[in-house]
This record gives sequence, C-alpha cells and structure tokens, in this order.
Amino acid sequence: MQPLSDIEILYEDAFLLAVHKPPRVASVPAEGIEPEKTVMGMVQNMFSGKNLKPFLLHRLDYGTSGVLLFGKE
Repeated sequence: MQPLSDIEILYEDAFLLAVHKPPRVASVPAEGIEPEKTVMGMVQNMFSGKNLKPFLLHRLDYGTSGVLLFGKE
C-alpha cells in the first residue's frame, strides 16, 4: 500500500469536504490496514484539534481513484 503524505482537497465548505482518493489506497480501515494509512484516517487527522469531525459519506474500492465526500459535524 502506498503511503499518503497529503490529501488533495477538491472542495470544502462548512458542511462538506471533497477529496481525491488515489488508486491502491483504502478508503477506510480494515483488517491489516491501519487507520492512518487510509483516506478516512488522513482526513480525520487533518481536522484533529479543529473541533470538527469529518465522516465518510461513501467508499471507493481499493484500486479505484476518484472523489470521496465527507460530511462535517
């Protein structure tokens, strides 16, 4: 699995965040996949300490690239 150094933010407002998910990176943690090596974990780390908790609205397959949407609460 490739390490993520930066997540590309495509769109952000007060309620929604859209990011680019590269191929061969997990959307969410699973057995054998550490949370910080997933797009969800990276996005949550970006917002830690900012009084926001982003939550994933859908997933993309491991080998698929595309846009992931997060809601903000």
